Amino acid sequence: MHQFDDESLHGTYHRLAVIGLLYELGSDGECNEFLDKVWSAFPTAKGVAQYTGSNLDLNARLTDKLSEGYYHWYGSLTTPPCTEGVSWNLMKKREKVCQRQVDHIKAALGATQSGIDFNNRVPHPLNHRVVAETDDGAAHVPQNNIAAPEATGKWLYANEGEVAANATVQDDTWGGTCVSGHEQSPINVVTANSRLVSHAAIVTAFKTTATYVKNTGHGFQVFETNPNGHVYNSSAASQVSVDDYSGSAKGHSIINGEKFNFYQVHWHTPSENTIDGQSFPMEAHFVHQLDDVALQGTYHRLAVIGLLYELGSDDECNDFLDKFWSAFPTEKGVAQYTSANFDLNAKLTDELSYGYYHWYGSLTTPPCTEGVSWNLLKKREKVCQRQVDRLQAALNATQHGVDFSNRVPQPLNHRVVTEIAEVVEEPYADSAPVRYAGLSRGIPMVGLAAAGALELW
Repeated sequence: MHQFDDESLHGTYHRLAVIGLLYELGSDGECNEFLDKVWSAFPTAKGVAQYTGSNLDLNARLTDKLSEGYYHWYGSLTTPPCTEGVSWNLMKKREKVCQRQVDHIKAALGATQSGIDFNNRVPHPLNHRVVAETDDGAAHVPQNNIAAPEATGKWLYANEGEVAANATVQDDTWGGTCVSGHEQSPINVVTANSRLVSHAAIVTAFKTTATYVKNTGHGFQVFETNPNGHVYNSSAASQVSVDDYSGSAKGHSIINGEKFNFYQVHWHTPSENTIDGQSFPMEAHFVHQLDDVALQGTYHRLAVIGLLYELGSDDECNDFLDKFWSAFPTEKGVAQYTSANFDLNAKLTDELSYGYYHWYGSLTTPPCTEGVSWNLLKKREKVCQRQVDRLQAALNATQHGVDFSNRVPQPLNHRVVTEIAEVVEEPYADSAPVRYAGLSRGIPMVGLAAAGALELW
């Protein structure tokens, strides 16, 4: 059992990983010598017992078996609460165990489980998931072939005519994990309580070309929630068709040292996350998923880069948004975009250099899947009332008079919000500058070189 090395995971069941090892039944002369070092020390009644034998070298035990490859998929814990999103890695190489050793654990189970001498959950349907296979220790080569997620029922931000997000309406119409979860998004970031840490700087490597813009019915969005590229096609029924099946068509970001494929960016009004209780007129979410073929068709290993907008004067309209803002249709659907391409990398580079707040939360719309890596930029941008008004007018038209798209902030509960201070560039030897993110210049991290039925909100 493992958990990803990230202080923000304190107290959660997310980003878990399991390496599984199967045992075949051997003869009485093929008892497992490694297990015999510790096996007889286990008490037959519930509790603990002192172990005074020689140390167990787990590295040496697994090295040989790992070299022969493994099967990989995403599943859940096999006991309650059965949290999903667990990275399973089942080794192909098996070990031998003898009946005596099996009998010892069965006797202990029988004594503590009222005569039930087994502890296996029944196998569950694979459903849409993919099992990946690695051979002979070869590095896992991720691909992208995510299936379109299933649509959910109607959900609301508020009742018609209301002027602010209604928590009761959201609970009543969203249901499921949105109501029962304890690690939900958005949140209120209390800056005085955030914990300073050092993380690798976030680096974006987007390769985007927009040929259309989209009104999802709940707001404005650019690109599909999918790793493949899509283009505007006036002859297609949906007016959008897949352009590239190679995967990672829109580029990626390096977040906390891992590669996440970029899917889409969308905007909320007002902001969903708040800072010290302060709401903002708009918030952008750049949605990603970890680059791993076994994540096909799942909501797991998602990451969001969030950008807040402050309200400026009429002379402080956002030049970047104005490149495509007027192209969004006021009704649900897509519209062709023919103007100059916009560079998302250039847009975020400056903001990323100021650091960010980091925690684990959920999608902010149904099904509210938890385990999402949230990364809210400290640096904010300006937006003018004209630009806010356009998004509100579109929402009003598609949401029966409700002109906002924010979920109410959710309790932080046991979670930890970490703060990554500003990123600085320092020369390293005679090479190019290295980017650091940490508490200060004195505590740098390793540098990193830059290299859809349902909308994920």
